[in-house]
Amino acid sequence: MSSIDILPFDAFQIIFTSCREEKGESFALAASHVCRLWRRHVLDMPLLWNHLEFATNAPRWDMLEVKLERSGQAPLDIVVKEEVFLKSGMPHLRRIMRMIVPHIERWRSLRMVEVPHKIRRVLLDQLRGRSVPRLQQIEVVQGTKYSREWGRRIKSTCRHWDPRKIFDGVPNLRHLEWTNLEAEYRLLPPFRNLLTLKLGPSTLDIEAKQLVQLVFRILSASPTLQVLTFSHGSGSDPTTKSKAGI
Repeated sequence: MSSIDILPFDAFQIIFTSCREEKGESFALAASHVCRLWRRHVLDMPLLWNHLEFATNAPRWDMLEVKLERSGQAPLDIVVKEEVFLKSGMPHLRRIMRMIVPHIERWRSLRMVEVPHKIRRVLLDQLRGRSVPRLQQIEVVQGTKYSREWGRRIKSTCRHWDPRKIFDGVPNLRHLEWTNLEAEYRLLPPFRNLLTLKLGPSTLDIEAKQLVQLVFRILSASPTLQVLTFSHGSGSDPTTKSKAGI
């Protein structure tokens, strides 16, 4: 038995968690094949398996199911990217929803990158009328790379979509990135516990008076806000303001 194997479980947990942060989600799978002891420890650490990323046009559904099972009751970090919908839009969306929606109470973060707007709405609509107390971070990242064709293939869940409804059951939201080009920022609700808010390039296209009113409304409605960022668009530097400096 090597010297590292005599370490207590808590020490292994600190080391493995650090390695996972540095090496990425593939670390857990690699470590589980080193030896029986390591495998037993890795399988007893749900936080090593709680990152679910849907980012290719041919997802490893079997591996994703394994990770979901091994994550136990740990909070889930979910990433959904455009590529997963390029060849099979609706079937992949349905499968993603069947996988993650039953565990919605465990969502800790939800990141959507370049996801067609109607697919994005379907995913966000899952928050309506639900209690999601663990959800602390939502990122909606939308640049110029946007496929309207895919969006038209999916029926909208609401004719007049209002994002205010989806945040009612998310009382502990701390970080929100809402950089889609079509965003209507006047529809964002008050966030009592928000720490950081990043808005997209469309905020810089509105008139100066409206922008000032928007900033005032955001700061007035979000007493804990520390950082407010306006993104100029893909590849450019954002404009960041701290609340203390405004």
